[in-house]
Order: sequence, then structure tokens, then C-alpha cells
Amino acid sequence: MKKLTGSYYTPKRLSDFMVGYLTGKTKKKKISILEPSVGDGVFIESLSDGFINGSSRADLTIIDINAEELDKAKKQLSQRSASIE
Repeated sequence: MKKLTGSYYTPKRLSDFMVGYLTGKTKKKKISILEPSVGDGVFIESLSDGFINGSSRADLTIIDINAEELDKAKKQLSQRSASIE
């Protein structure tokens, strides 16, 4: 989905699918994930939902060129960190 800034954001449905695929494929107890363009944090939400009931844990590193979006995503991550880390 294209935002007013010209940025494209991943739809929640697609991020849910990708996280579901990831959690189904990994057998590790802990994985590292780099989110190089966190945007509005849709992957944070999907990861939180995907790992909350699973036995895997994720170390998540988030980056974004837009400082405002990154701050929003950091706040969202701190609110959901108990289920991700």
C-alpha cells in the first residue's frame, strides 16, 4: 500500500503469512530478524502474534529512514516486547 510519502507498506495479511511461514520453518529456539524498513510496524504486530503462542523467540532489529515512523515502531515494539523477546 502506497502512503502519502511515496513509501510502500506491507499489508498486514502478507506480513501475517510471512511470519506464519517463518515460524513453521524454523526449529530454533531463538532467531534473529532484521527489519530494514519497519515503516508502520506491521511486522512487529505479526511477529508478536506469531511468536506469542510458540516456543520460538526472536531478537528483532528495526531500522527506517523516516525517524518519525521509526519512533512509532519503537514504541509499538516496547509495548509488544514481552511476546517477541
